[in-house]
Amino acid sequence: MAEKILVVDDDLETLRLVKLMLERLEYTVFTASEGPSGLHIVTTEHPDLVLLDVMMPEMDGYEVARQIRGNPMTAHTPILMFTAKSQIEDKV
Repeated sequence: MAEKILVVDDDLETLRLVKLMLERLEYTVFTASEGPSGLHIVTTEHPDLVLLDVMMPEMDGYEVARQIRGNPMTAHTPILMFTAKSQIEDKV
């Protein structure tokens, strides 16, 4: 069975491109364009990895990550965060 990856980003073009690239590598890909939808998918689909944008409206990536870590069912799900911010402090 293919490993499952959830991509959460408010930019629909980024979602489309990342999904296409990962599916070509034979991953099962779920997408969400906002934090609450991403949290729902994490709890229902149990992805092997979450790719999470930092800057999103309503609920940013930091809050999504906090909630994933705060839920015992999802606390150990790997999260890879990405951002368009360019300052070193933001990346760290």
